[in-house]
Amino acid sequence: MDLAQTLYGHLRQKEPFCFSKFNDGEWSLLAPNTTASRGHQKTSDLLRVKLFEALIHTHPRYYLGLPCPNCNSAAHTGAATLRCGTPRAPADHPLANALINCNVGETVRTLKEVLPSYPSVHIVVSHQADVSALQKELGVTFASTLRVPANNAFDPAYRVLAPSRFENGACVLLCCGPLGRVLAHEWFLSHEHNITCLELGSLFDPITQNKAYMYHYGGLGPCPHCNPRPDHDGAFTSYLTASTQSEHWFMPLRRIIEEYRVPSRCMAAYLGKKGREYERRLCLALGAQGEERERLLREVHTDFPDRWEAGTYLFDMRREWRVLQDLMTRQEGPKSELTDHEVYSWRVYAFAAVEAWYNGRLDLGLKACERLLEPERSVPEEQRDMAMRNISYYR
Repeated sequence: MDLAQTLYGHLRQKEPFCFSKFNDGEWSLLAPNTTASRGHQKTSDLLRVKLFEALIHTHPRYYLGLPCPNCNSAAHTGAATLRCGTPRAPADHPLANALINCNVGETVRTLKEVLPSYPSVHIVVSHQADVSALQKELGVTFASTLRVPANNAFDPAYRVLAPSRFENGACVLLCCGPLGRVLAHEWFLSHEHNITCLELGSLFDPITQNKAYMYHYGGLGPCPHCNPRPDHDGAFTSYLTASTQSEHWFMPLRRIIEEYRVPSRCMAAYLGKKGREYERRLCLALGAQGEERERLLREVHTDFPDRWEAGTYLFDMRREWRVLQDLMTRQEGPKSELTDHEVYSWRVYAFAAVEAWYNGRLDLGLKACERLLEPERSVPEEQRDMAMRNISYYR
């Protein structure tokens, strides 16, 4: 996360640079027939080409953040192989979440400090974004506000916006999903590295779209790479209102669900009294087991198509249970792309241990814990402690 200080220094010195995130969503969009950006962007042949160009471009002040090797090992391996030539990027290579997670508060404060002194500030946002409050928060008036569709923005907007010109020394903020990754790269090049392009993703969503995600309010768990200080300094507290359609309600709920499945029914009853039907049903679905859990998630996903959490959990459940079955039925033998990128990451073993317990397969749970504790595996300390405690139950 030290890269953040480098970027803050560039901003204070008005040194043009480009920062863009290439996280697991962008990595997945390199494959055909995929969707990312929380379901808002489908891939296309042109998008795949442009993302690839952005991924492999190099320049001393072009910072491309890669997926976390701990939280998204498969995406990190693929992206690092293409960009760095090795399955694991160097330790000093920027990560996609460098400006958010535990740095979100300092990032917002730095932008409020430096943006008013830039010659001009421009922003690219969706048609749904309200930038009036954001201008007040940052203390600037945007020289231009470029609007793009909220869904599948790349194909209709790319050819229109790519030729855009800005004055030397301008700062351009991009908050428009994968399109922003492409435009940040191309504008930095077309302006001969004389403007600053900041691809900020969902950073301002609590202000512009009444949405928030776990990194906005300190809900993310610790990670030695991308979230070494999992605290929250209140950068968006005033915007996390009860009406926010976001994850900020979800962190304490998720902890209850993941650690204590039965009390999730109590939480569901509470949410029902508050009239929060989507959250109530999602809570019940995540508190269920096996096929019942999948059925309930599918029903929630069908009944609430504008909300993305149920679909994400449904996708993860299918993928990870398939991985679990593959993991527990194969012998240690020739490694496939699946085993290289997913099965041998600690997160899948941790998932395997939990799901094996709830599906009555104590033998699989024991095997998952034993593999999780293998000495060569890098595992967060709390996960290692939990696995050691669980082994006695599985035995």
